[in-house]
Amino acid sequence: MTSGARRGGAALGGAYALRLGDAAGLRELGLDLGELSQLSPRVQLAKIIDATIGEAGHPDDYALKRATIEHLKSVLLADTPPPPEVSIRNFVAEWIFQQSLVELQAARATRGRNQQQVDRAERQLRDWLKRRVQRIEVSTQDRPSVQNLADITAKITGEALRLIKAGTP
Repeated sequence: MTSGARRGGAALGGAYALRLGDAAGLRELGLDLGELSQLSPRVQLAKIIDATIGEAGHPDDYALKRATIEHLKSVLLADTPPPPEVSIRNFVAEWIFQQSLVELQAARATRGRNQQQVDRAERQLRDWLKRRVQRIEVSTQDRPSVQNLADITAKITGEALRLIKAGTP
């Protein structure tokens, strides 16, 4: 799970590098600032996703892509992007949530839950995860690098999973 978080963090790092005009950061991902600057935000997002996550050939990759895309949009499309710490926390909560969806859908099939019950459980889980992850201290540098965001995101995911397993309120 932390390796997926690292890839999602690298994608976030790529989005921030693009917003900041950080050519070196984008080169870490095999991307070119000049080329990306000429593209629409939608294509920029796709290029960053392809460079960090690739094709979703496995359900875990699909979940990672879903968790990452919305947070890249908030960085690339907003007039003022959220601080990296906010993006990291939100991504981590969404990544863990997306991984958990498989379990919720299995519960529907094996425990006879209807879609309304599953939908309610999904909302409760997403809210619970966001509350838990918001309590984790996240510190980035003034101008975080792609590698720094990838490392921090993996670390925060590990901390979030430990909190969740421990049932820390």
